[in-house]
Amino acid sequence: SQDGGIWLGGWVRAAGREDDALLVRLRNGAEDRVGEDHVAEDRVHVWGGSGTERLAGLGGSAKPGGVTAAGWTGSRDGAFEGLQNGHRDAFASRIGADGQRVWTRTWGGSDEDAATAVSASGRWLAGWSVSGGRGGTFESVGHGWKDILLAGPLEGVAMARRYGGPTNDEGTAVADWVGAEE
Repeated sequence: SQDGGIWLGGWVRAAGREDDALLVRLRNGAEDRVGEDHVAEDRVHVWGGSGTERLAGLGGSAKPGGVTAAGWTGSRDGAFEGLQNGHRDAFASRIGADGQRVWTRTWGGSDEDAATAVSASGRWLAGWSVSGGRGGTFESVGHGWKDILLAGPLEGVAMARRYGGPTNDEGTAVADWVGAEE
């Protein structure tokens, strides 16, 4: 990043709890030995509820220093109270430069749905859905047992669609496309 830091995401299991999403901002530290860079924890953010949360992708933010985090949640409480649609839902959270959640959104149907990637701009997410027919927050009907999930733009009202063939399909990457066709 321009300020010399990075965001690192994943999940953490605390004693007696389910897994929660984990986001750590690391900043470049002072060099105390010639040729060796060191990083220092700057911000740590853990969020979730009584179910399992996994953070699987990170992308940019419209505001400097922030990040968009995406993954899946099985919680109906905590950070996801009132947002859960089914057994497990895809989620995206915008985290500000101060390490605090600005917003969280979920997408899902009656079964399992997960986000696995966020675009560099933080505007789109990709993942997979096994929720089947139309319902939940989807604008399209599933085509196979597991379909590609595409949601965005994440700012404002976002659409969520499923794409795929008759068997298993997964979205594992998404990129912004700007400009004329080559």
